Amino acid sequence: MKIKKIAATAKDKVELIEAELPDVGTGASYIEGPAVSSVMSPGTELSGVQGLYGNGYPMNLGYATVFKVEKCGGEVKNFKPGDFAFYLGNHASYHRAEAQGCVKVPEGLDPAAAPFARLIGISMSTLNTTSARPPSKVLITGLGIVGNLAAQLFQHCGYEVYAVEPNEIRRKFAENCGLKKLFPAIPAEDPELKDKIQLALDCSGHEKAVIDALKIVARKGEVVLLGVPWKRNTDIFAHEAFHAVFHKYAVLRSGWEWEIPRFPETFKGNSMAENFTAALNWLKEENITVDGIYDVASPKEAGRVYESYLQGRAKYLTTVFNWKDE
Repeated sequence: MKIKKIAATAKDKVELIEAELPDVGTGASYIEGPAVSSVMSPGTELSGVQGLYGNGYPMNLGYATVFKVEKCGGEVKNFKPGDFAFYLGNHASYHRAEAQGCVKVPEGLDPAAAPFARLIGISMSTLNTTSARPPSKVLITGLGIVGNLAAQLFQHCGYEVYAVEPNEIRRKFAENCGLKKLFPAIPAEDPELKDKIQLALDCSGHEKAVIDALKIVARKGEVVLLGVPWKRNTDIFAHEAFHAVFHKYAVLRSGWEWEIPRFPETFKGNSMAENFTAALNWLKEENITVDGIYDVASPKEAGRVYESYLQGRAKYLTTVFNWKDE
């Protein structure tokens, strides 16, 4: 079956191309249908477009999608034709997937907003695994789309959130989303915060932000790396991090989201599927909002969209592709 998909076809070049529907299998447990919307994760996707990871071109792009269920296998109980399915799929015009790997989009939630559950899920794994409990003070560094949603998530769950972002426009987006304690840089000597932060999430991938977070956290505080350090930004020596970790008894760890099992398991407290379900409901109830922080574009405009992010001209935190316009 021929479909359209958004792919990086060369370094710094993105196109809408024709391809075959991936052979993921078929059977009684599968659902399929046309895409409605899909969301970019600019940090990861742009790094792929720039050749910082991957196995060459063409490279599929995309982080999460919503498709309208058109066909259901005989064993599928949780979907019916006409439902909208949230799926960890690429930017593509049509999807086929096992029903277990999809989550039904709740009625009343805009399908354009639903893919953001995937990006909320990144920081939800840290929420599941951290030793910090509300109303602990939490520091978020970097307010791109992942950091913005992480700050909203922890605030909604009862933490006292402090967010740091040098870019004034991103701070304004965060303010419009209901975040109040916003700073252009980590207030390292603020007596309200120094040695009182129980958890810091770095969503910038910048080593200076990580070092500064290690210096401000409380003893035995956690610093979690959510942002991928795609490149070196400074000439900071590792000794600075080692010194802070040793003398603060700090926990410095990866924010690898798949530390949480994909599906519920016996003796496991959380799963990604449950996290995505919760995130979809929070989006529906507007406990977490994405209003005004993303652009909408046709897949036909993919080249222009990615070019705007690569050149630093994008006006929003991310873009949702409207596949009805494909």
